[in-house]
Amino acid sequence: MNRKYVHYGNDHFDLDKFKEKINLGRDNYYLNKPPYGLWGSPVCTDLSWRDWCEGEEFHLDSLNSHFIFSVKDTAKILTVKKDKDIWKYLKQYHKMHSRYLDFNVIMKEYDGMELIHADNYWELHTNPGRFNTWDVDSIVIWNPNVIVENREEVYEH
Repeated sequence: MNRKYVHYGNDHFDLDKFKEKINLGRDNYYLNKPPYGLWGSPVCTDLSWRDWCEGEEFHLDSLNSHFIFSVKDTAKILTVKKDKDIWKYLKQYHKMHSRYLDFNVIMKEYDGMELIHADNYWELHTNPGRFNTWDVDSIVIWNPNVIVENREEVYEH
């Protein structure tokens, strides 16, 4: 994979911090997000995480540090462009009348997941809102062995 991503909040990838997140063991079903992982936003996108944070005045201090990364060509990434891309991973939430992504299954089959809104922003956010907490095009990697930090790369925003 030649795509490059930017992660905000750290100056470099720290495997020890990544492992700390793994041990938290949170339940993120209602957010439809995996319980841990390295998040990034594509370097070339119309609406980046930086743009969103600045527009919403959200955690602006985290934008002071960042690093660029890509993933190995051998990485298995679940790419979601349409709602139908995740139908087979939906599970009924027992406490409500809604469905969520079964990350127990997804995380066994893939190394990460990328959401690309493109022309399907409303479909992905409102049908039935499965990705309403994914504000921008994003990637999350839960297998640290596929992360390639591009230390010499400088990101001009």
